[in-house]
Amino acid sequence: MTPHKPALLRDRDAIVTGENIIFRVYGYTHPPNAFVCDPEYAPENLYRSLNQKAYRRGVKQKTVYYKFYFDEGLRFIQKNYPKHTVFYAPLRKHLVGVTKANIKKVRTPKTKFNRLMSNPPQDALVKSLQELYNALKATGNMAMSDFGVFGSLLHGFHHPKFSDLDLIIYGRKKLETLREMLKSLYEEKHGFFRNEFENKDAIKGKQWLFRNYSAKEFLWH
Repeated sequence: MTPHKPALLRDRDAIVTGENIIFRVYGYTHPPNAFVCDPEYAPENLYRSLNQKAYRRGVKQKTVYYKFYFDEGLRFIQKNYPKHTVFYAPLRKHLVGVTKANIKKVRTPKTKFNRLMSNPPQDALVKSLQELYNALKATGNMAMSDFGVFGSLLHGFHHPKFSDLDLIIYGRKKLETLREMLKSLYEEKHGFFRNEFENKDAIKGKQWLFRNYSAKEFLWH
């Protein structure tokens, strides 16, 4: 964790407010002395979700959090914590955001990634993260400083079996390198690199919520 009220934050950095609501910094264009954010999680004393997938609690944590899905976070903030909105001049409207004065602490993906990579894995998900990085490092010119981890892994309340590996890579050139590496690894079906969307079975029985493109188009891409 870094000191509060930073001068600059990056996309996917996490902000924790005094209410222990967790926000994710959104993009790189922000109002003066504030950050446009996406509300991610709230502690159970403030918010509870009926969605079974929303429950978050780390092995070593006592506090239960719930993840916001779709527009739940937006509606929660607008109704209960309007102070966590900021005026965004390019759109001429108020968006969810946190002023520097309301930041209690910051969690950075790069710092967390370095910590997870530098210590023996404590569970299956962290072990998978280390294996993934080692595979990428062996394939191309990728360094630990190029990566960060966000989502539940960043906050320490991931589920070892069901949580995702939410990675961020820093730098456009590194992103282009990574895209080419992943393309080759998936084509070769190297190690655990497998396309779960090779056929319709991956989305069979699931509700398709997207309006602007079909499930068939999604599978093609």
